[in-house]
Amino acid sequence: MPAEPTPPADDNPLTSFRYGNVVAPDKAFFDSFQRRFAVMERELPPASDSRQAALTSVLGVTHTEFQNRRGVSEDDRARFAEILHRAYTGRGMEDPAAFLESLPAADLEVVRRTHGLVEPIQPRSLSREGAYNLLLPDGYMVDFNHDGLSDVGAAKAGVFPPVDAPAEVRDAWLKATEHMSETEMMVYGMNLSLGLSSTAQPSAQEPAPANTTASYRSLIDTMLQRNEEFRAFLAPGQYERDRAFYGQLQELLRIADRASA
Repeated sequence: MPAEPTPPADDNPLTSFRYGNVVAPDKAFFDSFQRRFAVMERELPPASDSRQAALTSVLGVTHTEFQNRRGVSEDDRARFAEILHRAYTGRGMEDPAAFLESLPAADLEVVRRTHGLVEPIQPRSLSREGAYNLLLPDGYMVDFNHDGLSDVGAAKAGVFPPVDAPAEVRDAWLKATEHMSETEMMVYGMNLSLGLSSTAQPSAQEPAPANTTASYRSLIDTMLQRNEEFRAFLAPGQYERDRAFYGQLQELLRIADRASA
């Protein structure tokens, strides 16, 4: 029987990197960002090597990992941190589109490069969700309408588990994928994201809400059922791998249910 997942209390995208671990920002995130930024500003001189290293503490380990993969410059990282500081201290998150519109063109370009967007940012055309997500570092995202997808600028991003998934679902996913390659996690995450968006509620033909555990119990049951139905058409070994993975997720959620009962 799989062990009940017990992630460290301080395990979050600011302090550790885990592929696919994207969470919604809470007050603790904003407080932590501001505290770390204030320390950097107070104790480290501009353009120093120490200050550049401190950006990882401010923006987070996950942000640093993805910025390295995208080849984002140190100057852009520092400027992005300053932009977020202004947004968080100046009530910019109350109307993020308006805040983005107030930025000089050069700063908008920093935001665009940071998020790897192809097209220039047009703040007036963005949803609140799309603008809000542009003002968060990698590892953090919001999904205001609970549809399992997040607007990031004008683009849409799907992550699994969705950012507003219950904690027990996120813990089960992180435990079940602990030793997977990023490619395997991407494949299973995409399959589950598609499954969640097509799983209808009993009372209406609408996608199941991404913020209730019941949606994931139903989703995993469906994935196991489909695995049985299409067994004859799967590549050698795929049936066994999928049954083991989805079965582990199912059992981990059962353990969480018993623990909370």
